[in-house]
Amino acid sequence: MQEEAEGATIQERGYGFHISSWDSLEQSIIQNPALLQVDWEAISQSSPGLVSNAAVKLALWELYVELKNGYQESPPFSMSEDVNVIYREMIEAMPRKMKKGAVLKEKYMPVFYDVINPSLGFRRKLASLESVSMLTAEEKKIVFDRWHQLISTHVDEKSRLYFQILLKRKVYFKGTLLAVGDGSGSSGLLGEKESGEAGAVINTGTGKGIGLFTYRTKKNKSSVVPDYRSEIDLELAPDEPMLLHLTLWGMDWDKHPLVVVETGEKSYLLFGAPEFSPDHNRVEGTSYYDRIEDYKQRKVDRVIGELNKQGGLLDIYKKEERMRDVIQTQIDSINLEVDSLRELEESNELAIQNRLFKNSVHLGNLSDKERRLKDLQSKIKAVYSELNSAEDEVKRMYAALGDHPQSWTEKDSVYIFEDGSFYHFKTQDLFLLADQEMDNRVRVKLLAATYSIYSDSKDEVQLYVNITGGVSEYLKEYEKKMKPVSDPDTIVCKSYYFDPNAYRASVFFTVEESRAIAELGKRVLGNEKQVRFILVAHGVDSLSQSIGMDGRGTYDVKKNLASYRKSRRVDIQIVECDKEFVVRISGFADRGRTSLLGLPKDVKSRLVGLMNVEQSWNPALSALRVLSVVREIEKLTGLSLRTEKIVCLPMGKCLPVEVF
Repeated sequence: MQEEAEGATIQERGYGFHISSWDSLEQSIIQNPALLQVDWEAISQSSPGLVSNAAVKLALWELYVELKNGYQESPPFSMSEDVNVIYREMIEAMPRKMKKGAVLKEKYMPVFYDVINPSLGFRRKLASLESVSMLTAEEKKIVFDRWHQLISTHVDEKSRLYFQILLKRKVYFKGTLLAVGDGSGSSGLLGEKESGEAGAVINTGTGKGIGLFTYRTKKNKSSVVPDYRSEIDLELAPDEPMLLHLTLWGMDWDKHPLVVVETGEKSYLLFGAPEFSPDHNRVEGTSYYDRIEDYKQRKVDRVIGELNKQGGLLDIYKKEERMRDVIQTQIDSINLEVDSLRELEESNELAIQNRLFKNSVHLGNLSDKERRLKDLQSKIKAVYSELNSAEDEVKRMYAALGDHPQSWTEKDSVYIFEDGSFYHFKTQDLFLLADQEMDNRVRVKLLAATYSIYSDSKDEVQLYVNITGGVSEYLKEYEKKMKPVSDPDTIVCKSYYFDPNAYRASVFFTVEESRAIAELGKRVLGNEKQVRFILVAHGVDSLSQSIGMDGRGTYDVKKNLASYRKSRRVDIQIVECDKEFVVRISGFADRGRTSLLGLPKDVKSRLVGLMNVEQSWNPALSALRVLSVVREIEKLTGLSLRTEKIVCLPMGKCLPVEVF
């Protein structure tokens, strides 16, 4: 199989790539059975979120295998009671036209087998179902909604059983599956070869398990389509902290779906990459924010620009209106002349007829202008109608983020939200602390990312989400990380805030802090201790991703000066450890576009690699803010920091201080 796999390529979506191995986990177990040894004690002490992750994957894998095996059984799907229930329920859900009484007609069995095939994507299933003529959209929707509901219920029940077995104790547990996309298939699953497939070219329409994606469907004319968003409400156990764990399945590396967790009016935003993080800047790729921004620019900003530009519809309308007014004035003037001529005792009939002829020409021109203006009014009205619809859609897209998205701070991969709840990146667990004001339900929304910000296609992704209780003992482990650093070893722990585009300050440190930093320098120069610098330029701070921010990132100076002040900052932390001092400086910028006009040209040319279309010069601006603090520390300590390096996260680059 290994030799065959190395020559295999996938040909789909205009590109091909080589697959190095197929079903590597399964093959590893076959070759090394010792991998199946289980450390039950370690599992029982693990995060309930990680245990639930293992439980749901086991439930999905088992269901997939049993469904695939069911085709070979006689009678079909008879060996597993659970799968037999799904089989019978799905026959009941099939349209009446396809059945004779309660039995499916023989000629429609291939269609039925396609619908319940765990390897076929939504579109393949739908195409097979639509080969049956005269089915209504409602009948099709009933079939798929029932399939998705049965899968979700089965996985919830099985994963709960496996969870209790693995954790060795009973705790509150509730899980479910959500899927979004356009039903075309997921390249995130295409590397998983189906059992029995052969040949160098792999059939990309049968990614393993793609048929188990539980979409929320909606009717579209005479057919049905998956929604690009899905949501579910889960109940919380009362009066105890809860853990919400998230797992993505089938995601492409560069397409980031968004999960919104809502409790009451509060919401927590988590970006999949595929690991979830509250920080959308953590990795590059297309996210829900990118989709909002792109949609707003294409459907709102660009339309307004085209409407108002020189030569645009509004400009043409005004010109036509002025020309109409000129013609009307000419007509009125000639009418006055005719009236005056007729009042004369010896009127000149030839002169009158000449003027009346001119007026008939002007009246024809006036009629043409009126028709032209009416046509322009109709076009402008249509544009404004589309514009209003687009603006309403932008509002709906923002509304999906919740009423009050929670801001956060991060320390050691733990993201602490403003209400005290926190997200542990390494275990992918969101801890919701007990709160009297918290709703006893949590709503989880899954929003798809696009293949491209210029396309309305969505990447296929399935989310497993579960809520567990019994996490009090795990909270103790994280309490230290939730508290701000204020122990005796901390020399400096502060943030400094900048005005828009600024990166310098007269001083960053108080007199007392300056003395402590100077003492640090003496001890390092005296070889008493070493010093380690962690310098990070984050670019645009995710906290500035606000509904109120201009989508193009331009400045309303008075508004941005106050509203986004916390996003224009450096976080400074200097700590004395046993063998070294650790200096951590993190720089941030808000989302307003900047051109760094005041920066010397030679310096700017060296920093051109820290500029991109999405963030303009903000990555460089955040790096310059870090640099300004480094310069002051350099003066206070007497140390040479030229070779220290600033990591620019948005660009994935690392530049020494001397470059600046």
